[in-house]
Amino acid sequence: MSPSHANKAGVRYRYYVSQALLQHRKNEAGSIARVSAPDVEAAILGFLPLDRSELSERIARITLHRDRLIVHMKGEQDEPPSKPIAIPFAWQPQGRRKGIVHEPASKKVQLAPSIAKSILIAISRARRWMAELIEGIVASPNDIAIREGMGERNVRKLLPLACLSPALVRAIVDGTAPADLTISSLTAALPHDWAAQEQRFLTA
Repeated sequence: MSPSHANKAGVRYRYYVSQALLQHRKNEAGSIARVSAPDVEAAILGFLPLDRSELSERIARITLHRDRLIVHMKGEQDEPPSKPIAIPFAWQPQGRRKGIVHEPASKKVQLAPSIAKSILIAISRARRWMAELIEGIVASPNDIAIREGMGERNVRKLLPLACLSPALVRAIVDGTAPADLTISSLTAALPHDWAAQEQRFLTA
């Protein structure tokens, strides 16, 4: 796939589009011919401790599946390639979700980049811990707390961030989340339902 974009009514939409589709070979484009670029980047930045500027520098290739992304990281010189990383990803047809990356300016104050970065790091840690618990690598949050040198209560508090709504993660990555969003406000009785999370944090 290659990056592409379209502009409509002052809004910029950014995508990754199949090379076959761009070259008018639609039959070779595969089952997913186009995907929202912000959706893919939000999934990766929410899982890995990277800045947006590091995506092209650190990632060699991404393979897109309907339920996951397979990320191949670039290795250091003279080092063997690292094991690919599987990241959960719920693909949606483009008719349901646009790849919006720029909208006309509004009066709404946006989330500071430094705050967004700290929240994304916390989400990345929570997703890693949750994966370790599911795979049986660790037996309990207490094991994680001992390894990380932090209180078990703090681990349990952060774990729900692993189940954050993709739309909410995307808003944090894009900087369009509310300016007063913090890790504490996110983890305070976080609803399990994604729609309820979005209602609480994105529609205020």
